[in-house]
Amino acid sequence: MAVNVSARGASRDAVLREERAVFAAVLRRIENAGFDAPEQLREAESMGDTGIIFIETRTAIVRDEDDRRLLRLYRSLYGASGITPSDPVRAVRPADVAFPLLLIALLVGMATLEPFPRFDRAAPAATRPGLAIITGFALGLLAAAAVLAGPGWPPLFQAAAVVVASIPVVLWFVRARAVWDRNVALRGPYRAFAATAALVAAGWTIAIIAGAQRSS
Repeated sequence: MAVNVSARGASRDAVLREERAVFAAVLRRIENAGFDAPEQLREAESMGDTGIIFIETRTAIVRDEDDRRLLRLYRSLYGASGITPSDPVRAVRPADVAFPLLLIALLVGMATLEPFPRFDRAAPAATRPGLAIITGFALGLLAAAAVLAGPGWPPLFQAAAVVVASIPVVLWFVRARAVWDRNVALRGPYRAFAATAALVAAGWTIAIIAGAQRSS
């Protein structure tokens, strides 16, 4: 949350003293509310109107994990003369990317259920290189989501999202096994795919269990 303090007047020194006094009071409020020392930004401006008007502006950037604390500080500062707090905004965290990655993995994985209409028409769908590559992309997205997933998700929702996003990949493994496991050239890559999928599943299992323990 940004807290802007500004003062204006015809005297630069008077404006600067006023701005410093108000900003010091704001800093005391922030410290008394239990926040860490905020980041400070200063900007001095002047503009011409009927005369020279000096404007001094200083900004404090307040950060906290608890959105409710920021909201209480916002309410305590809102409306005060010379003080303009911005609406508290939650910062984007890496964990916020986990669910979009799951959605992308689902969409990418669904492509493995449809054979390519223009390439390798004579080859079975399970052996087409394009579908194998797409499966690898889907596994990579699932793995990245497992690494980034945070504790804020409800465990049941998190587990259901992972299962839904993994269904296309699992179906590809089922379809490919009969062909790939019988072929000497394809057996090694198939087992590498399977090992990767097992690691991804283990990562998600650990993430979901840890999230359930933190929420309980």
